Amino acid sequence: GAALGRATIVLPVVQGGEQGPENAEALVRACETLFLQNLPTENVEDLRSTLMTDPTCLSNFLQRYEEEGSDISRIHVAWHLAGSDVAADAIQSYGSVRCDETNCACGRYGRGGYVATTVSKANAYADSDGHGGERHMFLVLILPELHLTRGERGTRPSHTAADLPSCPTEYCFVDESRLLCLCRLDYRWVPTGRRPKVNTSHEQVRAWRTTSPTHQ
Repeated sequence: GAALGRATIVLPVVQGGEQGPENAEALVRACETLFLQNLPTENVEDLRSTLMTDPTCLSNFLQRYEEEGSDISRIHVAWHLAGSDVAADAIQSYGSVRCDETNCACGRYGRGGYVATTVSKANAYADSDGHGGERHMFLVLILPELHLTRGERGTRPSHTAADLPSCPTEYCFVDESRLLCLCRLDYRWVPTGRRPKVNTSHEQVRAWRTTSPTHQ
């Protein structure tokens, strides 16, 4: 189930060690399994996955994890949809979703780096308006604070914000050490006509977009 898939992804990261070819392949399969658990498989074609193991981002994430008690239950799987090929390449090159104000000029819940708690919600933020096309999703391990704030448009949160702190579906991060991009999943979205697009307003669909192409 989802819990087992999460453990398969999180444990190798926090336990460290070299990722050999067999372990890397198993991690890719686990990422793809989680990705497809929450999306209709008939709408996904040509899925290509790339592990991301930026040493600096990994070190910063693990240091934050250790500083806050090494509680593995606080690490969650989240998803970020890049707004374009250029944005996806920038995220992969940098190694993380950007959280600084220079790259995060707007957002429904504040100025920061956005992730969704389900791949279906992240996928619904595509700019293709339901017509399909190439998309770029990132599986992101996150370590939010124990106490979240309710995010507000036009502000820079003092710490991690969420749409609903008691049960978040979206996070707005201001500390990049709390994010670890683990896998890039490129795919072609092919609408079937049988499934309506997630019901979000035009404003919500652009909610976590920023003015910088490196963070979209």
